[in-house]
Amino acid sequence: MRALAITEENFHNQRETVKEERRLRIDNPPYTAAFVDGMTWPFDSATCFAYAHTVIGSMDDLNAAQLGDVQAFFGTYYAPNNATLVVVGDFRPLEVRRLVNQYFSEIPRHADPPPVTCDVRFSPGIMHREVTDQHANLPAVVRIYRVPSHADPDTPALELLNIILGQGESSRLNVHAADPVCCSPWRSRTRTLTRSGSTPSSRPSSTRSARPASPPRS
Repeated sequence: MRALAITEENFHNQRETVKEERRLRIDNPPYTAAFVDGMTWPFDSATCFAYAHTVIGSMDDLNAAQLGDVQAFFGTYYAPNNATLVVVGDFRPLEVRRLVNQYFSEIPRHADPPPVTCDVRFSPGIMHREVTDQHANLPAVVRIYRVPSHADPDTPALELLNIILGQGESSRLNVHAADPVCCSPWRSRTRTLTRSGSTPSSRPSSTRSARPASPPRS
């Protein structure tokens, strides 16, 4: 926050590291393209930039980034008034406060960063999208639902529904969908790989039939 060396050499080194991480985690693993599309497509980059792209960024963004961009980002967001300090364990609050003042009080605050806004481009009803993945050997189906935030009172009930549907050998998706036509379910994301000979078109009816008649009550 106070002494980060943002030099051309360090910038180039870290940019190549991030690009390699993107190849490893985003570009090359099978089925990642569909999942990324499902998570980012509902958001418009102009009105909700934070959710309209992956955190790691695109290769075009990484290639176009300049040292000045990183320095400007650091100057905007890396400031004590935009930081959260987490202290965990058996500690004395007064001693922690003394150490915080010792190491951080001399770092000047910056101007408050601009607020983050997001206008969600969601339409009612079911949306279908098809993504071509050159790394996938079998077709897959990804079902993504818009749910409340983690702080919503309904979230515990949704977490319980997640357990009933997709966790354990006796879960609904394992019994009614995974064994007959799928290789595996992925819990709350309800993402499934089809067995050889099955098609993605057969998946929605199978996963729907595995759902409880009504959501569990918390």
